[in-house]
Amino acid sequence: MNPLVPFGNSVITGRTGNKKAMKENYEPLLKLLKKDNVKLKEAIEIYQRAIEINPNNHRAVWKAKRFTLYIWARLYEHEKGLLGKKIDTVRRVVGSKEFHNLYKTYPLGRLDIEREIRNLNKLITDPRQFPYFRSKNFVYKGTNKNIPQDLLDKIR
Repeated sequence: MNPLVPFGNSVITGRTGNKKAMKENYEPLLKLLKKDNVKLKEAIEIYQRAIEINPNNHRAVWKAKRFTLYIWARLYEHEKGLLGKKIDTVRRVVGSKEFHNLYKTYPLGRLDIEREIRNLNKLITDPRQFPYFRSKNFVYKGTNKNIPQDLLDKIR
């Protein structure tokens, strides 16, 4: 059985008959790494740091927990057939008791609700944050089962 590797909008298999597809997809990356004299191991480490949430960085963990509260709220709205504007969900999340209790556990100063609404809305709509919205980062509330990627894409 050949492993499937997602890349962009295509899927590359490990079969030798697919060398053309592999070359078309990976050659620009390899050229860039070679041009900038970046070793493969270093490139992998950079990539992993870019998409993983560091558990020792309280700001990254705070961001991840806000994303989780937001996704849970969107999921609830989706299940009830009430999926509306993102900003409305953000307002409900920031106004929730769960958010307020979570806020108290971080050294963030006094809670400014309007600022938190603005910040969370900016974060969830920022394309640079899209890599964090992956199935591996989100579970259904009260379980360890990951939320499927297609559902995350729909409700995000």
